[in-house]
Amino acid sequence: AVVLSIFFPAVTDPLAGSNLSGDLRTPQQSIPIGTILAVLVTTLVFCTQVILVGGSVERETLQTDRTVVAILSWPVKELVFMGMCLSTMGAG
Repeated sequence: AVVLSIFFPAVTDPLAGSNLSGDLRTPQQSIPIGTILAVLVTTLVFCTQVILVGGSVERETLQTDRTVVAILSWPVKELVFMGMCLSTMGAG
């Protein structure tokens, strides 16, 4: 549930960009390409994060601590929590 709450806003926010079609020269061509690329890049970033965190943290910590990314964050772990809250609120 925690991973879904982080990943869901990441893939819905690029879809919100399609509402700006009036600013594009060729919206019928640009929106599908831009939306698909935004979702693919976001998925790639999150998959890379899973691999890097999974390779740098002990198995027991991954299984028990749901905020392991905040522990690894630098310089301030509270930024991770603020980012999660803001992206979740912005997705609505």
